[in-house]
Amino acid sequence: MVLSIYESGVPPRFRLTGVDAHSFRVETLRAGGKRQVFLFANHGTYWESVEEIPEPHEFDVIVTLEHGGGAHVFETRFTAHDHAHGHDHDHGDAHDYGPDPAHDPLYAPLRGETAVLTRHVHIHRHGGGAAHAHWHDHLPETAHYVAAGMEAGPPLHEHRHKTSGRMALLLILGSSPMVEGIPAFFAAGKYGVGLIIAMSVVFAASTIATYILLCVYSTAGLQRVRLGAFERYGEVLSGAFIALVGVAFWIWPVV
Repeated sequence: MVLSIYESGVPPRFRLTGVDAHSFRVETLRAGGKRQVFLFANHGTYWESVEEIPEPHEFDVIVTLEHGGGAHVFETRFTAHDHAHGHDHDHGDAHDYGPDPAHDPLYAPLRGETAVLTRHVHIHRHGGGAAHAHWHDHLPETAHYVAAGMEAGPPLHEHRHKTSGRMALLLILGSSPMVEGIPAFFAAGKYGVGLIIAMSVVFAASTIATYILLCVYSTAGLQRVRLGAFERYGEVLSGAFIALVGVAFWIWPVV
């Protein structure tokens, strides 16, 4: 059972995972004897308190579970900057996903009519990649509970990430030789699609005009130059040069 304070882009609330009970209560005890009981709502893979947690987040916590005809009481303490008590006090600086998949820039649902058994968020990794956290779907054969030990050993998952509009814009502009123009397009993004379209039209027209003028006048200038044997074997020499460059990078790869 893990009781945490979740406040990543949302008001702070308690979250409870790994609990096998449908009747429980969470009560906080602050300095001076002030007590507060929190009600919880079931969100499928976790329970979340209905009430927000007022600041400061420093108090004793009493969790009472009713299970199997008996009551089990657990006590712990939350401190503002002490993480040594086995709980997770998330201030939102470790993850950028929101409280649901709609706010997660990486979440991509499964394609087709595949039945999704579990949709939740926890730390995981893909292949040999770095561990990270975001919403994702699980098929019945890969479904699992969110355990407290996942931070130490993130499980391996295979699922795709959502490609954002920013990434698509980066791919389009990144394929252009005018890479230095990318910041200008990002800066103009906050002014709407109309300005992006106008800048794209101007950028395309100026690029095409530059290429046409450069090719026409450079060709006219080269026609006045006589290079002798180089004109006859120019394509062979240029191809050989490209091949030599490839061999050089193959022998001495650049990281």
